[in-house]
Amino acid sequence: MTPAEGALDAGTVVGGKYRIESILGRGGMGIVYRASHLALQEEVALKVLRRDVSLDDETVLRFTREAQAAVKLKSEHVTRIKDVGALDDGLPYIVMELLHGADLGAMVDMHGAMAAPVAVDLVLQACDAIAEAHSLGIVHRDVKPTNLFVSFRPDQSAIVKVLDFGISKSANGSDLSLTQTQSMLGTPAYMSPEQMRSARMVDARTDIWSLGTVLFELVEARRPFEAASFSEMCVMVAVDPPQPMQRAPELAIVIGRCLEKQPADRYPHVAELMRDLAPFAASPDAAHHQVRRAYRMLGLPVPRQLESSPALRVGPVPGPTPNAVHDAGTAAMALAHPTPPPMLRSDAPTEISPPPIELPPRRWPIIIGVVAVLVGIAGGAWFATRGKDTATAHAGSASGASDAGSATAGSAPTAPVTSATAGASTTAPATSATAGSGTTTTTTTATAASAATAGSDAGSATAGVEAEPATSAAVEAPPAAKLPAKPAVRPAIRTKPPARRAVKPRPPEAPPKPPEKPKFDPFANPGRPGQKSS
Repeated sequence: MTPAEGALDAGTVVGGKYRIESILGRGGMGIVYRASHLALQEEVALKVLRRDVSLDDETVLRFTREAQAAVKLKSEHVTRIKDVGALDDGLPYIVMELLHGADLGAMVDMHGAMAAPVAVDLVLQACDAIAEAHSLGIVHRDVKPTNLFVSFRPDQSAIVKVLDFGISKSANGSDLSLTQTQSMLGTPAYMSPEQMRSARMVDARTDIWSLGTVLFELVEARRPFEAASFSEMCVMVAVDPPQPMQRAPELAIVIGRCLEKQPADRYPHVAELMRDLAPFAASPDAAHHQVRRAYRMLGLPVPRQLESSPALRVGPVPGPTPNAVHDAGTAAMALAHPTPPPMLRSDAPTEISPPPIELPPRRWPIIIGVVAVLVGIAGGAWFATRGKDTATAHAGSASGASDAGSATAGSAPTAPVTSATAGASTTAPATSATAGSGTTTTTTTATAASAATAGSDAGSATAGVEAEPATSAAVEAPPAAKLPAKPAVRPAIRTKPPARRAVKPRPPEAPPKPPEKPKFDPFANPGRPGQKSS
């Protein structure tokens, strides 16, 4: 550092609020410091005008114009201005947000060319800020890789910030030109032919030339026009065609239109440039969202083919992830931090992976669930039908067993009953009472009762007379009550009725032997039957 620059020492308090920590960088007009806000405990970037720069009114106005132009822009791709002021000796300063990362120029110097989709994504973000500036009548006039700073969002996606609106041309302000010779030497490679002739007679199309030059350098790692001196550079820019593209020939048509010598042959506005770049982005649908926003900011009708794009419903478009930015992200974090965060890769691949293909949601779980429900319903219906058939078969079996029992009871033989009389005994067989031609079956108990009744009648009739068989004195019994007819049992469906077991009839019981008659004794006292002997 030379004494003429008049840099501030660490620990110096500026404006009673900001304490100087260290120097971040130097530019053609000022020095940028890392500072801390004493009240808010927030780190900020503080830019102070260099002391070796002429402190006339135009220089001070040019320095403060950067803050005035940037504070009007609300895009996230423009550095936030927090405060302005002046030192005790009158040097103006600007307080800005502190960015962590690196500019595109440093990235290309460290890692060479970028993949085309990554470079297009970064340039589209820069176009978003330039489009808003053009909508307010502000022409940047110094778009170059060192003024495009790559930082990172909280989700570690890359975001481009456009810096240094100090030489911007405003429709409402005076037109100023560069005063530092060394600054001019670094800028002509990105200046349009009309800007080299007269910086006062340029419009928004000079920024389109600069954007095309920046994109060429990002993908080719070299400038479209390279010369050893400022005068030679001016001649090449005005006369010679740009160098042919080798790494990304698919972008040659778009970049070639940006680098047309006549402003009328270039893109009329930034939105048209963004529309032609969108198909080459890593996510064309997200890029179309940025294109539509640029059309609306410029007050132009959005093309119909862009309005029908499904990306209309997409929210804020994030930048490329650190893995997609590859070498650019690694370079930015390497310059901003001693060690890169774990989410960044330490290597620098040469190609970017294609965007993931969105697959339709899997429907197998739904199909399996539906099939399981149908199988469960069918199984429940089958078990219910089988249970009904089993119950019907059991009812039929029980009915058959009941009929067999009735038949067995009806075929039981009748037991003979013996009736004893005075002096003689007569055997009266018990018979079943008949009514008409129909025979009524009775149980063994009813048969025994009938026999007992017949025996009683026979005993009462033998009063000195020989008893007659019980059958002659028996009274015809009334017909037995008919059992109610059983309802017909419906045969089981699809089942074979169980085979009935043959019931063997019980063998008839042998009738008891009649008592033996007393033997005749001729010496016995004869008498009449029923009389006792004396």
